[in-house]
Amino acid sequence: MRVLFLTHYFPPEVGAPQTRIFELARRLRAAGDEVTVVTGFPNYPTGVVPDAYRGRTAMEEWMDGVRVLRRWVYATPNAGFAKRIANHLSFVATSLTALPAAGRTEVMVVESPPLPVGLAALVYSRMKRAPFVLNVSDIWPRSAVELGALRNPLAIRLAEMLERHLYRRAARVVVPTPGMVSSLAAGGVPRAKLVHLSNGVDIDLYRPNARPAGRKVFMYAGTHGLSQGLDVVLEAAKLVRDPEVEFLLAGEGADKAALMAKAERERIANVRFVPNQPKAAMPALLNQAYATIVPLRALEVFKSARPSKIYESMAVGRPIVASLWGEAAELVETAGCGVVVEPEDPPALAAAVDALAADPERARRMGENGRAYAVEHFSRAKIAAQLRTLLQECAAARTSPLDRALDLAVALPALVLTSPLVAAAAIAVKLDSRGPVFHHGPRVGMDGVPFRIHKLRTMRADAEFAGPAVTAADDPRITRAGRVLRHTKLDELPQLLNVVKGEMSLVGPRPEHPSYVERYTAAQRRLLRVRPGITGPATLAYIDEEEALSGGMPEATYLQTVLPRKLQLELDYLARATTRKRLGILLRTAGAVLRRPFASSRDSSARSRSLPG
Repeated sequence: MRVLFLTHYFPPEVGAPQTRIFELARRLRAAGDEVTVVTGFPNYPTGVVPDAYRGRTAMEEWMDGVRVLRRWVYATPNAGFAKRIANHLSFVATSLTALPAAGRTEVMVVESPPLPVGLAALVYSRMKRAPFVLNVSDIWPRSAVELGALRNPLAIRLAEMLERHLYRRAARVVVPTPGMVSSLAAGGVPRAKLVHLSNGVDIDLYRPNARPAGRKVFMYAGTHGLSQGLDVVLEAAKLVRDPEVEFLLAGEGADKAALMAKAERERIANVRFVPNQPKAAMPALLNQAYATIVPLRALEVFKSARPSKIYESMAVGRPIVASLWGEAAELVETAGCGVVVEPEDPPALAAAVDALAADPERARRMGENGRAYAVEHFSRAKIAAQLRTLLQECAAARTSPLDRALDLAVALPALVLTSPLVAAAAIAVKLDSRGPVFHHGPRVGMDGVPFRIHKLRTMRADAEFAGPAVTAADDPRITRAGRVLRHTKLDELPQLLNVVKGEMSLVGPRPEHPSYVERYTAAQRRLLRVRPGITGPATLAYIDEEEALSGGMPEATYLQTVLPRKLQLELDYLARATTRKRLGILLRTAGAVLRRPFASSRDSSARSRSLPG
């Protein structure tokens, strides 16, 4: 599999996104995949480009077997909205110059934030004819708005438009917490497109070691920015009573200078600052801690966040003082690996630090609990394997140019050639009963995206309010003209328009009503990863489905017997689908439809009794 990562952040920069992307990329490479990363020159968060990369506009390097294509960016510290946007947009522009060098791509992984990188992803996806998986670590622009970093109404509206468009275009939207799944689903992203893939940690690299003798260090290691609200640590440090406690803040960020100035100005002697540490030094640094502190601002958007610092602290067996709420707080409590206090509450944080410092045995138990929980649930190797499976599914489900060309080559001429038939049928429908000529029923398409399927109306105009979504041959709602259209399958011809629009394919799983899709199992939902079709193996096998459902309770029979068998036929076909098989199904469908006008109802009844299953 040929995988392309498109990301603004990448090592040697230090940070959660940088580490996660590199670790996943190198594990994909170790599994045998060809992995290329398109990124900028390292400069986050200080805005300083290291000497080894300075003075270049483009370069290629290799990191643990991963090919890295770097392009120039406008380097600026992670402070000031206008400069940060300029930094983001500069990478969008220069990343496109790596298109030829990136080579053939089967599937892409796009990291957001920053959201503007999605603009480059749209170009890459179209030029490479490759689907992309959008990894959303933080919901933009919502988090930027809540933090006060984005205030301009026009900029917010444009960002929200881009966000929605990226969700529509992405093959999958991957998020690190269940809460983000619920949040995006509530915002209109199809549930079938959303995937929860937790962040994790290299449990072999991050291992517990003995803490050196000396003061009890409560450590924060990470970005000093708007989201963290590290001022709460300084305020808590002034309230802590234990003289053995020392607070150590490691890292860089937009707020670091102000924090250091405050600590000096107010003579907060038990707080110490150290600069960013290389990734390789982080396990040893965390092992110096008695406990770690993980704060977040008291904002609604952070209720669905889980800072990566939690996983690293758990892996090295250090208890956590979590000054936050929501899912991260629930994780700490569930794992029994730390103490949770309300965010932005200095007295509560100080009290928790004093209590934990006074009880080393409790701190030890919490550290052991965290290590065990991380090994079981957050192993980076397991998470990389889950990502690889997801990428393989996306790559396999993409519509090849040949298949799409076949759809258009057949559907467009067929629309023209069958238009007299459709016109005649439309007149018959109109003369036979009151109501519109066409029926536009709700269906669930690829990635769970709803659409309207086009058919000639074959039932009374009020049919959808007077019975089930499934229809038996003896259904009294069917009109006289409708019985003829259904028997000859002429009512299906308008679906060629769905094919031209890209909502359907000629061959694929038959699209189902939303109420039926809600009943799908996890395995059956794999069918939502491809375009639904006008015909397919299940359509051919159940071409006389309505006769089979006659008598008794048609909807119960359909849901309990027919639908599961149809879905299994479609799953079996997808596992070995080829263009040649598609052509074969099209020819068999054409033959079956051409024979139907000459088939008697007795023939249909006999076929219905011999349906698969």
